Amino acid sequence: MSYSSANLLAEMHFAEFYRTRLRREIGMRVRSAELMAAYTVWARAGSGQSRGFRQLRRFMIRRGHGHFYSDGARYSDLVILPARDALERASDRQRDAMSCALELVARIDAMRCELDQVRAILIEAGERSSADPMSC
Repeated sequence: MSYSSANLLAEMHFAEFYRTRLRREIGMRVRSAELMAAYTVWARAGSGQSRGFRQLRRFMIRRGHGHFYSDGARYSDLVILPARDALERASDRQRDAMSCALELVARIDAMRCELDQVRAILIEAGERSSADPMSC
């Protein structure tokens, strides 16, 4: 199959979208309208040209994703990943949660040290009182 330079550029453009926003996952299905919407948003953000449903189907079939109809057109063995900025926000939330968890662990450790000190004082006091039967 020979490609014109325009088709080659379109293929390379879609390959970048596929690499950054899609993942092959056996058994999963994606509606073609959802895939087209994600591709259109991605293409506009990168100032690229979005393609039509027909060309999108060719791109997907070349990558081994079946195209079928079940309550609308769908592609098999595929998931759409969140946009990169959504992943970055998620990782920020994860970092914040980890920081909070580490702070809680440090507080718990400090309280445990204080409780160990109180326990040692009580044990010492109990040993002294049992050694001296006259003290109360």
